[in-house]
Order: sequence, then C-alpha cells, then structure tokens
Amino acid sequence: MKINNLPNKIKIFDTVFRIKYVDRLMTDSGGYIRGTVHYISGEIEISLKDHKNCDRCETLIWRTLWHEIFHAVLDAIHRDYNTSSETSKEDLVCMLSSAVNTICFDNGISFKSENING
Repeated sequence: MKINNLPNKIKIFDTVFRIKYVDRLMTDSGGYIRGTVHYISGEIEISLKDHKNCDRCETLIWRTLWHEIFHAVLDAIHRDYNTSSETSKEDLVCMLSSAVNTICFDNGISFKSENING
C-alpha cells in the first residue's frame, strides 16, 4: 500500500523521530495495535493494515500518526495530562489527533517529508 505525502521523520522539539510504516503492528502478547512510539530509539511505527489484514484508509493512517505524535509531544513536555489515569491520557490524545487530522483534511493541508529538517 502506498500513500502519498506520509512523512518518514518528524522533528518534535529537539528530537527527530523516524516514522516506519509496517503492515501490521502486534503487541508482545499477539494483540493488534494501530501505532506506537518508541521514545528511547526515537521511532514511531504505524500499521498500514487493520486487524483483519485489510488496507486502512489514508484518513485513519493520518489520524494514527497524529495520535502517536501527540503522545511524543506530551511526553516531551513532561505533561502529566492532569490525571494519573491511562484511560484519560488516551482520551486526550485521541481528541487532539482526531481534531488536527480533521482540520488538515478539511482544509487541504498536507505535509511533505522533504520539508522536515533533521
């Protein structure tokens, strides 16, 4: 699956994260996940296929990318999300990534990897 304009890296403050697109991401216990951030290695991974091994649409791939970017941003600024609940953290990241994704697609905003420094 090839989607145009997906970046292969993104600079978040002082850290450049490499972005890898893989068919399907799985947890150590065998569960499917859409994306993940590896803070130590500076890598974001995004699933291109869903849990049934079907191609995910471009909008959902971008939403997942935004979701993982927001995890990295909030981690970088050491924000405690005003809660100790992991569920509330996920809710906040989901709301932010969905909002930015919708705004970008509704307004024809796209990002090109050659515009990213680092």
